[in-house]
Amino acid sequence: MLSFKNPRDPENAELTRLIKKWVRLKFALEESVSILVSEHPCLDDNCPMHQTVIAVFFEETTKQWTIHKPLTFIRQRDVESLEV
Repeated sequence: MLSFKNPRDPENAELTRLIKKWVRLKFALEESVSILVSEHPCLDDNCPMHQTVIAVFFEETTKQWTIHKPLTFIRQRDVESLEV
C-alpha cells in the first residue's frame, strides 16, 4: 500500500502534533489527557487506502474516532466535525 509522507516530516511528527492540538482545542482537553493519532490500512471498500484513527484516553474511558482519510489529508475542519 502506498503511504503518504511529507519529505520535510517523513514520520508525520509535526502533523500528528498539530492534529493533537486541534483535538485538545475542540474538546477543551487538559495536557494530562493522552491522545493517540495513528494511520492504518483501510479494509472498508468505501474508504481510501488509509484511514486515520484518533483516540483520547480519559481516566475511566477511551473515546475513538476514525476518519476515512490518510493522515496527511487530515485538516482542522475534519477534527472540528468530530462529535462526542
